[in-house]
Amino acid sequence: MINQPRNIVDMLEILETKDPATYAHSIRVSEIALQIALEMGMEDQHVLRNISVAALLHDIGKVFVPDEILFKKGGLNVAEFKVMKKHVAMGKIITSQLDDFEIRMIVFQHHEAFDGSGYPMRLKADEICIGAKICATADAFDVIRFGRHYREARSAEQTVAEIERCSGTKFAPDVVVALNRCATKIEKILARNNFHAKNVIAKIRDEMS
Repeated sequence: MINQPRNIVDMLEILETKDPATYAHSIRVSEIALQIALEMGMEDQHVLRNISVAALLHDIGKVFVPDEILFKKGGLNVAEFKVMKKHVAMGKIITSQLDDFEIRMIVFQHHEAFDGSGYPMRLKADEICIGAKICATADAFDVIRFGRHYREARSAEQTVAEIERCSGTKFAPDVVVALNRCATKIEKILARNNFHAKNVIAKIRDEMS
């Protein structure tokens, strides 16, 4: 059970209004993260739901990123990237309204890298919570697979190959192995456009009524 569901729905509605593409990305990342977690043998429903909800909210801090940076077509310069990186801290602040510490940590840590080269804290390996490791991999899968306004989409095979190439550096090896095992299943789910994340949002709305 996640407390204060109205806050979660409000956050998602703000994100959907400001940046529909990032909202759709977040829906897909939530589904991808859930499938990776299941493939890794996670069974605790509270843990699975935390990962799913945190993945939904992983980019919520971008509501405070200026539009000229958020929607810039080309690459960001050093100053702009410094501003963009603040979205993880803002996400942590926004999700501090929620009672579950795990959700906040996943949102805050989802840009950390397995080798310590990520941000904002340069955490590495076991210093990063498992939910954030999963979210980071799911996030990258979706960005590479479906593209964003700043990069072209790639095939499923190219996407998995790119993530495997970064196993042990950017991504946790055990998470990458799980992704590789369930990649075909993920493709089928995404093709059907029938995501668990949408059910999570619907259930949260039911809890509000």
